[in-house]
Amino acid sequence: LLPRENEKDIREIPRRVREKMEFVLVDSADEVLRHALRLEHPEEFLRPRPVRLPEPLAEGTSPLAEGTGPLAEGTGPLAEGTSPLA
Repeated sequence: LLPRENEKDIREIPRRVREKMEFVLVDSADEVLRHALRLEHPEEFLRPRPVRLPEPLAEGTSPLAEGTGPLAEGTGPLAEGTSPLA
């Protein structure tokens, strides 16, 4: 797959190599995906899809609430007994 604007550069490839290759000139990323992925129905793969956002947190809560998450005391890479310097 080559950008169409590079078509002129194909002639720089030795003929014996060119004869064994197939060049597909493309104008857009959509075309690249269609050829590279060889999808039976690329329009289905490339169609816009709705985005599902996570549910909002309950009022008064935080994803960083004390005692939770990867940095909570006793957890994570620096928890007691897990230090690379211990």
